[in-house]
Amino acid sequence: MEGYYDPHFGQHYYVPGVYLGSEEYYLVRNASQFHKTASIKISADTGQKYTRELFATLPGRSKETIIIDSHTDGATWVQENGVAGLLALAKYFAAQPMSSPDRAKTLKFAFTSGHLTYSRDGSIPYAKKLDEEYDNGDNSLVIVLEHMGAREILPSPAPKGQYGRVLNFTGRSESTLWSVGPTNAVVDLVSAAIKERNLDGFIVTPGNPPKNTSQIPYYASQGGIGTTYHDYLIPTTSIISGPWSLWAPSFGESAIEFSRLRTELMVVADVVLSLAPFSKAGIAGEYSEYREMRANGFPWKEPKWETQYPPGPRG
Repeated sequence: MEGYYDPHFGQHYYVPGVYLGSEEYYLVRNASQFHKTASIKISADTGQKYTRELFATLPGRSKETIIIDSHTDGATWVQENGVAGLLALAKYFAAQPMSSPDRAKTLKFAFTSGHLTYSRDGSIPYAKKLDEEYDNGDNSLVIVLEHMGAREILPSPAPKGQYGRVLNFTGRSESTLWSVGPTNAVVDLVSAAIKERNLDGFIVTPGNPPKNTSQIPYYASQGGIGTTYHDYLIPTTSIISGPWSLWAPSFGESAIEFSRLRTELMVVADVVLSLAPFSKAGIAGEYSEYREMRANGFPWKEPKWETQYPPGPRG
């Protein structure tokens, strides 16, 4: 084998390697004891390509803007359904007259690409742009949607005579992380909206891993692409789950509980509507302090995907 490709970091490794399932692993291992040989070949062309991104603005009565973002490069129904959420929210809000309370804020819908190749994630340059514009601009909050409405799947031992484990639906919804940066106004609105819609399985958190006050932001991750905006000190809240079906296209649409997905999107809409009376400063919370601390030289966890994981061959 000549090598393998790592899509996350955009690197083509020349070290021999292949990923195997549990049954295939035992088959290969047992065959090797008898010095058997086999071949595997994947023919592919490599090269630089462009991906498409879309940014759409729906004007409101106020120029203060809420940005709703999701990535467009998922491999499964769970990976990709944030895009469907953006389209549904855009369709709803666009149908409301300008005089409606629903149109109090300007909304921007961001369909970014390249997330699965982290070093070229489209949210990175977009977050940089928002950071540069934030202090003198109208952008007030980023809401990120990923992996919504997922059904819980858990592993169990494989039937007798088979290797490894098998995945089965439990009948419950997948636990979902709803990260909210250091803005009490958004924390309260998110918590109230979840309770009002009686959604279970949501964990409202300031982020992860444990709090580190030696740098800003104190919580360095929001679990997904919300992390990029959060790390650039843009007020951010993001939804993400991580079911066992996340990387398994074989589950298809059965991995999604569509009634649950719809309710989750309604909760997002509730949060957007509840933000109407809040000014940009009222939404910002401690992000304003973070930005001032950074300006005064306090250690800042700047995203460095492009320098840490530059795309290209690796020997």
